Amino acid sequence: MATQLRPIVTLPWGDLIGAPLIAMIEAEALAAQTSRDFIASVGFVPDKDGNEDTFGKLKTVTFTYQKQDVNGKTITDRISIPLLSLIPIPLLQIKDASLEFNLAVVDTQKINRNLDFKSSSSFFRKEQTGLVGMITGSSKGSEDTKTSFDMKVKINLVQSDIPMGLQKLFMIMDNAVQGSNLVNGKSR
Repeated sequence: MATQLRPIVTLPWGDLIGAPLIAMIEAEALAAQTSRDFIASVGFVPDKDGNEDTFGKLKTVTFTYQKQDVNGKTITDRISIPLLSLIPIPLLQIKDASLEFNLAVVDTQKINRNLDFKSSSSFFRKEQTGLVGMITGSSKGSEDTKTSFDMKVKINLVQSDIPMGLQKLFMIMDNAVQGSNLVNGKSR
């Protein structure tokens, strides 16, 4: 008996192919927002005025330690280091992704595109013929009806390069590292 394909839903091919791509773009945008929130909450004391446009004051970690001076005398030093310079900042991006699914053409349709720019290229013509399809896949139902469709997604995440603005923040934090000698618990 021949396998009968039971469509769950038919959509334009652009939607079938575009939806997972858009989902990956939205995931990267969410990851960027999460990184921003992490930097703001871990690295800064919030602005007292509640102004969300400024991060506030840089959080620092201060500690003391003992060392020998040039004369061999033990002295106590104190150092303050920006907290963000001590911990990894979660900056993730999709390095590569592969999508694997089978599409079946079930119809064609005229597509009217509302373009915001002018182009003489025929690629950007306002009316095109589009393909309507559905994802096909492995049989999960009875032998004569497919009721489940598969999409294999493989995404490789990597730590993002440090954005230029964050590099500048690290340089400023490097200059914000403060050290001082202590005598009887007080800075000299």
